[in-house]
Amino acid sequence: MEDTRKCAFDEFFEGNKKPALFEDNKYMHENKEVDDNQAKAENEDCDYDHEYTVRKFSTFSRNQSVVDEGQERKSSQSDNIAHPPLFCTAVLGISSTGKTSLCNQFSTCAHVNTFDEVQEEVNRETQLGLEVDGWKCRLHMVDLPGSFSHSLVQRDETCCARLDSYDPVVLLVVFAVDNKRSLEMAWHLLAMLRGEDRLSGKVVVLVANKTDLVRSRVVREAEGKSLAVRFGVIYMETSAGINYNVDELLVRIVEQVKMVSEEEQEVRGKKMSITERIKDLAMRKKSRKRTDKL
Repeated sequence: MEDTRKCAFDEFFEGNKKPALFEDNKYMHENKEVDDNQAKAENEDCDYDHEYTVRKFSTFSRNQSVVDEGQERKSSQSDNIAHPPLFCTAVLGISSTGKTSLCNQFSTCAHVNTFDEVQEEVNRETQLGLEVDGWKCRLHMVDLPGSFSHSLVQRDETCCARLDSYDPVVLLVVFAVDNKRSLEMAWHLLAMLRGEDRLSGKVVVLVANKTDLVRSRVVREAEGKSLAVRFGVIYMETSAGINYNVDELLVRIVEQVKMVSEEEQEVRGKKMSITERIKDLAMRKKSRKRTDKL
């Protein structure tokens, strides 16, 4: 039976209520001094001087299933290997959402013990190779600390500039289904990003994590879907704890990145065609002038 109960976020979008910014603003004063040049350099020099994992998947459209085809290691320094295109993925959300554990699970087909204590207030950057149905790409995964998200919703200039320096093609906004506060932060992040036109042309996924915590769940699936629909983004539920829907999320990201990449190539192709036409017309004009002189 369809859930007809009113979602908590309906009031927000109807203008009757607005999520309050959190009184706990200790994060706002952490990590303020960020070297933007260093962050930009790290983004430009994404071909790390070490090996990276390449995970392979195949999909079946009939039942929308994802099959893990294994993984291998490749060196980013191999000159004789044509490396697939690299796309930056920024992971946003407050601490305790399990986003760092989710990123750790991305890099392996084996189940990672995500119940071990993970330090989430540290910026983590990794490179991950992916192949889905023969199409290859690499993701530069940037797991930004919870303090970054707090500062970002306040439109902190340093954080905004840092996000721009990464120029992410993919944005993952993660919340935990056992934490209403994390859902409100997701609302603030999406509202801020859309308000500054930072969502257009990007692959944006609202990720509801920790779905294995059934008994302590306080955010209904309908609420998460409602928020995603309001902002026109993809919605997926995962659990890094039991490795639920993690591979499916990766595959969905790659499929969307492929779509965006092909659209950009098509636009560039049309621009090149127009330029070539102009050159052709100019050459014809010159040829006619020469003919007239003769």
